[in-house]
Amino acid sequence: MLCLASCLGALGLNLFVVAPRYLRAVVHLEASQIGLVMGAHSLCALLMMTQVPRLADALGRRRLMELGMSACAVACASFALPTTLAPLVLLRGLMGAGWACVLIGSVTYTTEFAPPGRLAQALGVAGVLTLLAMAIGPLVGEFMLARV
Repeated sequence: MLCLASCLGALGLNLFVVAPRYLRAVVHLEASQIGLVMGAHSLCALLMMTQVPRLADALGRRRLMELGMSACAVACASFALPTTLAPLVLLRGLMGAGWACVLIGSVTYTTEFAPPGRLAQALGVAGVLTLLAMAIGPLVGEFMLARV
């Protein structure tokens, strides 16, 4: 379940690799504005990663991942609604903060619950599924951009 949650969390976010084309063609943002929207994800993820360990200790790994997945889901589902820069930046920032919770939460959760002697295998499987989502996400995003 942990691997599936991590994979789906990564898939949702990797749909947004094609977001610059959407932001240019539909929202009519300029290149610098698109860069700001897209960069908000990484900036917020990096900032949040410094806080995730404390949150994980306070809330527990599972709850942290649930909150992160929820934040990602709300931000992803809402991304097509705004037509101005500020809400788009905020939504991408929320995606980044949520992703930090999912990523760090899943790794720490995996290390805690992996069977003795199988930690490397557990982390490898989780990592491969995240990479699979990175490979599939842009394909699904292209499909959605062309048809939705």
